[in-house]
Amino acid sequence: MTGIFWLDWALIAVSLFNTMLLLWMGLTVLLNANRRDWGVWLMGGGMLVATVFFISHSAILGQELAMNFDGLNFWWRAGWFPVTVAPFAWYVAVLWFSGFWADPQSALRRRHRAVLWIMVAWLAGLLALLVAANPI
Repeated sequence: MTGIFWLDWALIAVSLFNTMLLLWMGLTVLLNANRRDWGVWLMGGGMLVATVFFISHSAILGQELAMNFDGLNFWWRAGWFPVTVAPFAWYVAVLWFSGFWADPQSALRRRHRAVLWIMVAWLAGLLALLVAANPI
């Protein structure tokens, strides 16, 4: 890390706080929702996926860069899937919450139809790059 105690402490504290907060919010949404629509599952799942990112982020911050490249490489690769999927999940959840699929003739649907397809293509391309870069 940086070698400055207070800066390192603050970075890890913020990362762990985000991890706990997103885990708490994701579980709260999934366990307390009255309606179990696909949008609720998407919102809660998006927060849990973001939790996985911050777990990897905290693990990366906690490692000494000169000591362990295998662990750092694992957490670096583990964090890329959540970084790719979470923003798309949130965009679709916001569309669901604002009524994008409720009315096929709405102005919201006309404004966001093309953007949604661009985002789907972007997500597919990023996932294809992840699979190509990390063969199983």
